[in-house]
Amino acid sequence: MDQETGASTTTYTLEIKPTFTVKANTTAGKIFQVFTPTLTVSFQKTEKGEITVIEPLHQSKAGALTETKKLTHQEVISQRYASYILVATAFAGLAFSTLFYVRTRPTVEKPLERIIAPYKDLIVETVETSKALPQTTIMVKDLKDLAKIAEILAKPIMHMAKDGEHTFYIIDENVMYQFRVEV
Repeated sequence: MDQETGASTTTYTLEIKPTFTVKANTTAGKIFQVFTPTLTVSFQKTEKGEITVIEPLHQSKAGALTETKKLTHQEVISQRYASYILVATAFAGLAFSTLFYVRTRPTVEKPLERIIAPYKDLIVETVETSKALPQTTIMVKDLKDLAKIAEILAKPIMHMAKDGEHTFYIIDENVMYQFRVEV
């Protein structure tokens, strides 16, 4: 080789690159693949002689042929649409019943308002009781009895609220008629 190239060297490398074309028809589809492996041949001159090294021809390509099929179960699609219809119907029913309840719900009275309601015209709200309280206090059973006394004496029923306790009372000279309720 020294004579052909005009240069002197102890190592020469020769690369051979063939091209392989693969065409095939399979059940998964057509295959068209081009391979270009490289074969390397090395020549070396040493003190012991000439050595020729041939590297193996090697090329690979990983991959797989896959076939994908889409299966449609009509009964599943029908069940899906039926569930959509049922959910929509349920939400419509919920919306209607909520609207109906909001429009027709009963008003909830507070317990104290229910007790006071029949005697509203006789009751006067107060902030605190008088410092000079009568010497005699008579406790009555309920607000109805206190209202009877108020009508007989022609006096108003005083109402004072303090710490969740409501006190209703009538003062007549030295006697206080009283009814207490906790709410």
